[in-house]
Amino acid sequence: MSAAKKYKLTLYEQKCNFSKNSISLLGYAVKNNVIEPDKDRLDPLIKLPLPRNTAELKRALGLFAHYAKWVHNFSAKIQPLINNSQFPLNENGQRSFKLLKSEIEKAALVAIDDKETLTVETDASEFAVAATLSQKGRPVAFFSRTLSDSERKHAAVEKEACAIVESIRKWRHYLIHRHFLLITDQKSGNGQVEKFNGTLWRTIPLSLRSKILPIENWEQSLKPSLHCVRSLLCTSINATPHEKLFNFPRRTPVGESLPTWLVPGPILLKKFIRSKNDPYVEEVELLHSNPSYSYVRRRNGQESTVSNRHLAPLLISEEDSLSDSTKKTSMELSCKTFGLRMLFGDLRGLGEFHDASMTTYSAKKP
Repeated sequence: MSAAKKYKLTLYEQKCNFSKNSISLLGYAVKNNVIEPDKDRLDPLIKLPLPRNTAELKRALGLFAHYAKWVHNFSAKIQPLINNSQFPLNENGQRSFKLLKSEIEKAALVAIDDKETLTVETDASEFAVAATLSQKGRPVAFFSRTLSDSERKHAAVEKEACAIVESIRKWRHYLIHRHFLLITDQKSGNGQVEKFNGTLWRTIPLSLRSKILPIENWEQSLKPSLHCVRSLLCTSINATPHEKLFNFPRRTPVGESLPTWLVPGPILLKKFIRSKNDPYVEEVELLHSNPSYSYVRRRNGQESTVSNRHLAPLLISEEDSLSDSTKKTSMELSCKTFGLRMLFGDLRGLGEFHDASMTTYSAKKP
């Protein structure tokens, strides 16, 4: 009441409750940082008898679907009822019906503590994906969905990856800007982790050479190397893994949105209209840019706006001292070196490693 008087708030005392351990609001019961379904509103579902025909089954499915977010792996547990086509229900259908009523009656979710680590646990079956968001062993939220007919034909590792991506995307408002623990039971994913580690450890020496540092200082290059690997374009989805997952571009470790090589001056642009023997890229002059687009001037004087995905650094270290023929050779060498990555994608992830790449692949004087 002191806070209400301080901020001059008017309360309707007949509709106010004071010194209560729990309150019921909008179909939920809240007490001690725990949220539960309102028991009074659950009463029709708890007393619901076994369906005896299709109409009663549809009514039961609708009630269960309303409380889907309270049940772990809901899509898998309701499958026996969805696939049922005979009455009375068979043994699996009756077991599923009673299990769902029991879990909804006991369902409870805890409020999030900002000081504790969140845990995302995912799983996938032949016909559904599911995930649990928890904190200190207590559930915070559940997610599940049924796989489509085409998705059911995917490999097990792809289904597990689908569960991870969709669960993180659903709870992105909880997970962004904080560390969290991801748990999955897919053992075949270990090979992909080893492959990622191999890529990372090939990137770290390149960063160290660009900074002229010994290998003992690898920890200094770990954060930029991780950014480099995560920012490389995946040509199959035409986006970086970070952009595909969170729907916004990844920022650099130092808080800059632009790579170090994206500055006014000569640069390479993907050539969309070309004959069989033409190079894949053309040299243009970069006038100015933002995190997504750049304004360039071509050799014929035409100016236009292009996507940063179609740009790449011009790998010539001593441009002024090279002849025209050597410049052409250097540009062709750049095309062959970067291959499909330059042809289709975005080299923003190379960032500060451009200097080392330029030293390695630049054309030399004859």
